[in-house]
Amino acid sequence: MLIKFIQRFSSKEVVVRGTRYILSKNVFHPKYFYTSEFMAENMEIKEGSIVLDMGTGSGIIAIEASRKASIVVAVDVNPEAIEIARKNAEINGRNNIIFIKSNLFSSIPPMKFDAILFNPPYLEGKPKSYFDYAIYDYKKSIIKNFLRKAKNYLKDDGHIEIVYSSISSPLHMVKYAERIGWKVKKMAEKEIRKEKIYLFKLFWH
Repeated sequence: MLIKFIQRFSSKEVVVRGTRYILSKNVFHPKYFYTSEFMAENMEIKEGSIVLDMGTGSGIIAIEASRKASIVVAVDVNPEAIEIARKNAEINGRNNIIFIKSNLFSSIPPMKFDAILFNPPYLEGKPKSYFDYAIYDYKKSIIKNFLRKAKNYLKDDGHIEIVYSSISSPLHMVKYAERIGWKVKKMAEKEIRKEKIYLFKLFWH
């Protein structure tokens, strides 16, 4: 598959917003999918907030969020992603990030967040490896599961921020979210070649 081929021969380091990150062929590569950098540029993090970064990958969103947040909890189902993200936090002197291996919310302790950030997989397909979980969401089961459970981890005035691509029908995600009780607001959008990337902000009614 083309994505895996590109991933295998990609560089082992990348610079995003002036910060250097080490990478792994088994962890989502931020430079080839645009969404991580787009989210880092447009997300809204309040000073002193408590933030959850769902699916942290190389740790870019967690590290960017940690510049304003008091605590960031960064989770990923891929154990190699957790190790790479932890190393990137150490390299960049970020000591307010807690890393947890977790399949969505399964291993997260009972706590409430001001913001939950999610750069979800959005290609249709069945994941067969840890890396696949970063790109495939079979029948939208991951995003639907996330949206059903996220409200239990938000403070009363908390919110979710989700980045999504036109490749995977963001309208479908928005309609599902609204149907189960979320209020959805578009924060930003960007067109890259023939793809549009959106950042959505969700509040629980």
